[in-house]
Amino acid sequence: MPPAFGAANVGNGLPLTPDQRHALLLAGGASPSPASFQQPRDVARQPQTAEQQYPLSSSIADWVQNATGWRPGTTPSWVPQGLRDLSASNTAFQQQTMQDLGSLGRYTSMSPRDLEIAMGLGMGGEGPGETPGIGHNLPPEKVPGINDLTNPLPYPEDYQAGIERGVKRRDLDVSKSRGEATNPATELAPGVYVGDVNTDQWIQRTEHHLTPDEIAQARNWYKDALPAYQKYFGQEDAPAHMGAWLIANRNVDPAGAQLNAMRVAEQQANLTGQFSPQKQGGLADAVLRQYWGAVRGGDTSGLARLGGQKIYDFIDSALGKDTRTFYGDDPRMGSPAVADVHSLRDMGHIDDPTINWVRQKYGDDAANQLQKSFGGSPSEAQYEWSADKMRRITDELNQRNYMGDGWTPSEVQATGWMTMSRQLGRAGQTAEQAIQAHTRNVSAELDFGKGAPYHDTFPDWKTLTPDQKYQVTQEVMPQIGDFARRVTGVQGGQTNVGLGGWGSDINPSMKSRLIASPEVAQDYANVLGHLAQQTEVFGYRPAPNGPALGVGIHGEGLQDPANVTKLWTAFTAKHPDLAAGFSPSIHPDGTHGIEMLFDKGGTVMKKRIESEVIPSLHEILQDQGVEGHIQGFQAEKTRTGHDWQADPTGGSYLARLGQRYGPDLPNRLELYRKEQLEPAIRQAIDRAKAGSSPGTPPEAGPQQITPSTAPDLGAVSRRPPQSRRGLPTVPVGAPLGTGMARAGLKQQQ
Repeated sequence: MPPAFGAANVGNGLPLTPDQRHALLLAGGASPSPASFQQPRDVARQPQTAEQQYPLSSSIADWVQNATGWRPGTTPSWVPQGLRDLSASNTAFQQQTMQDLGSLGRYTSMSPRDLEIAMGLGMGGEGPGETPGIGHNLPPEKVPGINDLTNPLPYPEDYQAGIERGVKRRDLDVSKSRGEATNPATELAPGVYVGDVNTDQWIQRTEHHLTPDEIAQARNWYKDALPAYQKYFGQEDAPAHMGAWLIANRNVDPAGAQLNAMRVAEQQANLTGQFSPQKQGGLADAVLRQYWGAVRGGDTSGLARLGGQKIYDFIDSALGKDTRTFYGDDPRMGSPAVADVHSLRDMGHIDDPTINWVRQKYGDDAANQLQKSFGGSPSEAQYEWSADKMRRITDELNQRNYMGDGWTPSEVQATGWMTMSRQLGRAGQTAEQAIQAHTRNVSAELDFGKGAPYHDTFPDWKTLTPDQKYQVTQEVMPQIGDFARRVTGVQGGQTNVGLGGWGSDINPSMKSRLIASPEVAQDYANVLGHLAQQTEVFGYRPAPNGPALGVGIHGEGLQDPANVTKLWTAFTAKHPDLAAGFSPSIHPDGTHGIEMLFDKGGTVMKKRIESEVIPSLHEILQDQGVEGHIQGFQAEKTRTGHDWQADPTGGSYLARLGQRYGPDLPNRLELYRKEQLEPAIRQAIDRAKAGSSPGTPPEAGPQQITPSTAPDLGAVSRRPPQSRRGLPTVPVGAPLGTGMARAGLKQQQ
């Protein structure tokens, strides 16, 4: 306990003043009998009298915790035993403390030293040999970025020492190593440079590999990254997912890093690693597990050791900050500029992959002139030298008004990253492209499979009209999807309820557009198939070289089920041999539509789609007066299923899930089925038959709604963002997607 507290009347036998009782309560020393008094900060937020409507500032409690080491609800060791007994047994003390709580609000705007004086707690000295007062050891307040968002990572405990090292390095004699590149700039071909380039050479190389539009796009890489992660993982979780993505960038492309980061997050949510060996998160697996454990455990104090400057600067760059959290936001350390392996190469450092590339492209003589200057992770000096150079290039670009001024170090870094990726023959990817690479689509309906027990449990299902079945599907299927996400640990996703069909059959369907690993997407399909009692559940992932072929049709008016029915009926009449399946879809621009996925692939089928299918669809849309756009795509299909006639328990689904989730999962599914799902189906059917609905439908179009509402036909159904930790949702404008589900002899996409 700092002497500043010791100067008060605590423990010296003198009566306690109201202010000292406040201080004791803040420290958790008072432990009155009412249960509500066990958490002082919560009590202080309870309404008092009209003149005492002051909420207790959590910031005061926070800095007192940091300054003294106490935790709410505990009695610190520095509180004398006599006072502990008093606080625990003296009813008058407890009552008086309750009365004093309301006046705490007047302290909320005081500095720590002013608060010491007001509370009569004594003042910590600042001279030689004196003990600092309350709050002397608190870090500075973090500098926010865009939208007042702050970096979720803590200030490193030794950030001041890092600043001192950085300042000293800049003052070193040029004969001493400061982390600089050791290879002079070498032009291998016109516009192709390696080594320590100057700004002119940097510009030549950039313009050789990137068009002006590509340079402009690269400059916006960080500006677009945070919105992309917010779009797919929610406002609150976006920085954490971006941080995991950066940590995972070890000898893998951005899409691979996203898969590794997401895979570890899924496993920590679904606990599958406790029951069977699971795929790992690449070379960064161990670090990713520490990272997600810290983030989800609420204690990020140890994260400073996981990624060094890189992870901090990456998040700061995405937040558009001018200072660096890694160095306590001290302006002397400049603006963030991530010095990853690509940026180190861009600034002039040479590693083995660069030498191997030069040898392969330009021969042994050119490669032998180069000397390796780094490998793996850079040293602190190399990182900071490279970041400083990016800041110098930034200043020169702005002085020249190159492609318009306003360059930032993070824009220089992103442009260099895209340039070096292109130069070494590797594809640069944006954050959204990395996320979209793992969009996996699963579709299912509530029309039970052949032989499924629910035909007997809900015999009136088959008597419902199409509109009534649609209403029941809208109510029930999103609830099943929500439960499946919780079980499987899906990190991002969206459900879209609309019409789907197979052949001439059309039924209401729910498409789940998941941001997930392939194994978790398949788990999700198995949970959906088991609970909705489907014979087969189909899905697909967009893939440029996928063997499956499909067509997306989106246009104004296709949110109307009647128009969708007319479109599909007209298409199947013209092309009965191509009437595979379709599912509801929402284009990234928010336009409703459908997506078809054909049984056949190959060059012949691709030509037929281009020459027959797409022109025919244009004619049908024109006849219906619908303005739309049609686009073909390739994909990888997946499927899972069960024969309910042979086994009414759904054993095939359970067996697949049990291999990954252990023997207790069937009990969990059975409990959910009996206590929640079956009552929900029963109530939804009864409401549909009675002509009532559980809520007021929103306007047609992409809407954020909860599973308990009854939106109009074609609306989007999804959980509110951040309704559960680790299970954020994807906004409506996600990539094109489709999938199929078969019930009995019918296949629904």
